[in-house]
Amino acid sequence: MTVMAMAELLNLHQKTKMTKYTDDNRERAFGRAVNLFRNARELSSQGLADLTDIDILRLRRIEKGISPVKVGEIARLATALDISTFELITIAQGIYERWGSEQEPTLLRPM
Repeated sequence: MTVMAMAELLNLHQKTKMTKYTDDNRERAFGRAVNLFRNARELSSQGLADLTDIDILRLRRIEKGISPVKVGEIARLATALDISTFELITIAQGIYERWGSEQEPTLLRPM
């Protein structure tokens, strides 16, 4: 599935805005990207944890952006979400940039 196809699936909003470019915000943006794609795939946190062999508590911390993610975990998450690692990182970067400009990160819902 392409990034554009995924972008058309959802219109989910993060309640908290980030206004500064920081490493913590990068982690939060990555976690938000994982969360958006997980919801687009209609996977539960436990389902994604099972597919990636990442502990459920660790996965939740990654999605909340309070735990740095390892390179191997990025690859496993992307594989489980049926996207490329590049797509996952690109979407996370886009979310980071939107938050930095005080825009809400979104993926679009089909009509």
